[in-house]
Amino acid sequence: MDLSKAKSILELPQNYTEEELKKKYRSLAIKYHPDKNKEPDANEKFSQLNQAYEFLSKPQPDPVNYQKVDDLFSTIFKNFTVNFQMPPIPQKQPKRSLQKDIFISLSAKEYLTGTSRTVSVKERCSCEQNICNYCGGSGFNIPPPTIINFMPLGPCMHCVGEGFTQSCESCENGFVDKNITIHIAPNINSFEIFNPLVGLIKLSIEEPYFVKDNKLYCNYNISLKESLTGFQKIFKDPYGDEHVILVNGIVKSNDGYQITGNLNLILVFNVIYPKKLNPLVIAELKKLDF
Repeated sequence: MDLSKAKSILELPQNYTEEELKKKYRSLAIKYHPDKNKEPDANEKFSQLNQAYEFLSKPQPDPVNYQKVDDLFSTIFKNFTVNFQMPPIPQKQPKRSLQKDIFISLSAKEYLTGTSRTVSVKERCSCEQNICNYCGGSGFNIPPPTIINFMPLGPCMHCVGEGFTQSCESCENGFVDKNITIHIAPNINSFEIFNPLVGLIKLSIEEPYFVKDNKLYCNYNISLKESLTGFQKIFKDPYGDEHVILVNGIVKSNDGYQITGNLNLILVFNVIYPKKLNPLVIAELKKLDF
């Protein structure tokens, strides 16, 4: 283990503070703890995190730092004794969500009229917190006196430095599922919504529709023949209303066609070329002078 690899494992910048090191370690340790992360490589990543944290936590080998380390160990182990006699009472954690970004796909009609969706998020359970039996509420590894010089000092592996565990039949690792209704306004301008209870909500519109500059568009396929000779077709809009599309002359891919009426919708033509032509058709095309 070297400095560069350790910082890479803990996702640390070139220059970092001790507080940033502890915060980053705790965050990643919670993410990859084997009791919470069932991914196949979780154990290996958790082990690498501990090795990297232990490496970066070691003081520089100079006399001044040696004295600081001695003082630190004296203070920590003094606190350990106190913790076993009278464990500290962990503070209640504020309710927060563990939900990652939420993705919601809207139909074109839902975009135009607005809609509501119910999403499920993880919220901290209000169950009682139990003092960790392994670290006595300190949040640190507590080595027995006989191996005090051999066991690395670091956050407790059983409570991941929290100092407490939670035992509740109705929750999973201290969190419960909660349903929250998200209201989406008509013709929204932003497709990213932040909800304090949920987090970041990312919206999208189902194909073939899309929004650009607050206008609704629809990709509309036509054949090569139709693009050259014109056509008349029936288009059904998101509300189910039918519109006659009448095109005379040549149109190209990405040409637009405004749907008339109260609906602000633009069709974007997409010319579909044939994969193969009959030799007779090719011969006739060669006779034409475009």
